[in-house]
Amino acid sequence: PVNSVIADVAVGSNPSAVVYNQDGSRAYVANTDDDTVSIIKTSDNTRIDIPVGDQPVAVALNSTGTTVYVANAGDKTVTALNATTGEQLWSANIAGSSPPAIAPGVVYVSGDKLYALNAATGSQRWSAPSCCGAPVVANGVIYIGAERLYGYRRVEGYPVVVAMAVTKAAALRPWLRAMLAYAAMTMAAALALFS
Repeated sequence: PVNSVIADVAVGSNPSAVVYNQDGSRAYVANTDDDTVSIIKTSDNTRIDIPVGDQPVAVALNSTGTTVYVANAGDKTVTALNATTGEQLWSANIAGSSPPAIAPGVVYVSGDKLYALNAATGSQRWSAPSCCGAPVVANGVIYIGAERLYGYRRVEGYPVVVAMAVTKAAALRPWLRAMLAYAAMTMAAALALFS
């Protein structure tokens, strides 16, 4: 049934984030006050709780569904877990706790800087100055920002460069123009239809 409760599964204290694997067979819940991640097998709602860093606030799953990355705000670490067993693969100390952004072979997290971590080992590949917010990866560019949007591009063998930096208003201006043009066309069509 649509919009109905199909199960009620208890998790840890103060659940703050959830992510499902691609086929929906497992859910991963960050429990901030318990310092755990609950792994729930959705076919029978069995759950295991895995200890992670202090105050987990965000979870992300890699594209193959094999690794869960957890951002821990209390101790500013990122923990990587085997998505099936919950075994800890690595933990990295960084000064950041944003929701992780995952790209092939890399985990991006922001805090006092934008950090790029090796997805397999947790070792820091590079860091760059950043402002705030959670990173997003698209077409090889890492976007991050709040009042100003920054785009970072990493070219092997060279330092990280800021590919772009625009204000939120400037980024929204083309969208607003397109919406106004669409509204004008819609209004003209409606007037023609009803006249």
